Amino acid sequence: MPILTDHRGATTMLTMAMPRGNAINFAFIEAMNAALDQVERTPAGAVVLASQGKAFCGGLDLIEAYDYDRPTLRGFVDGFEGLFLRLFMLGRPLVAAVAGHAIAGGCILAMTADVRVFAAGSWLISLNEVELGIPLPSGALEIARAALPPLAWTDWLLEGRRFSPAEASAAQVAHALVDGAPLERALERAARLAARSSAPQAAIKAALRAPAVARARADADASRQRFVEAWYAPLAREKIGAVRAALLAKR
Repeated sequence: MPILTDHRGATTMLTMAMPRGNAINFAFIEAMNAALDQVERTPAGAVVLASQGKAFCGGLDLIEAYDYDRPTLRGFVDGFEGLFLRLFMLGRPLVAAVAGHAIAGGCILAMTADVRVFAAGSWLISLNEVELGIPLPSGALEIARAALPPLAWTDWLLEGRRFSPAEASAAQVAHALVDGAPLERALERAARLAARSSAPQAAIKAALRAPAVARARADADASRQRFVEAWYAPLAREKIGAVRAALLAKR
C-alpha cells in the first residue's frame, strides 16, 4: 500500500511509501487523502507522518508534471494545495518524523505538522521554488509563513537555500533534532498530545490557523494563475527540464 497505516495506542501513524521518494503527483494526493479519510473515521488523538526510504518527500513529481497541459496543471495545483491545507487544519495534532530530504513541496508537507522531529544527518530541507523559477501558491506560502520565523523568510523563501537538519533546527523549523531515527521521539510527542482533551485542541488549532487559511483561499485563484504562467515560462521550462532529465537518468 502506498500510505501505510498503523495504530499505536491513541496515535495513528501514516508512513509514506510512494514511488520516487514520495514525489507528489495525482496518485500521491489521492492516496494521502484516502489515508486521512481513514484517520478521520477513527478516534485517533494524534497522527504521526513518517516515510520509508531515503527521502521524506522530494516535492512535486517533476517527471510527471513537466508534461501536464494547462488544465491538468491547474487541477494539480488545486489538488496539492487542498491536501496541504487539509493537513495544516487537521482536527488533531500532527507530528512529522523527518529523516530524509524534504524539498519544495516536501518541505511544505513537513511544515503542515504541529510538531516536527528531525533526524540528524546529511539530508537537506529546502523551499527551492525560486531556484526553479516558480512562485509558491497561496496555500503553500501561508503554511511556510506559519512555520518559519520572520527573520528566516529571506533565506528560505527569497533565496531558496538548502539547509541541513542542524541548520533547520537552529532556525527553529524543527521542534526536536535527534540522533538516529526520529520515529520514537515523534511517537512519544504524539502520545503526550493524544493524552489531552481533543475538542479544545481542535478548537485552538482551528482558531490559530484560520487567518492563514483565509488568506490562502482569498488569493487561491490569482496565485494558481501566477504559478501556471511561471511553470510554462522559458526560465522554468529550462530549469525544471534539467532537473527532470537528471531524475530520469537515475532510473
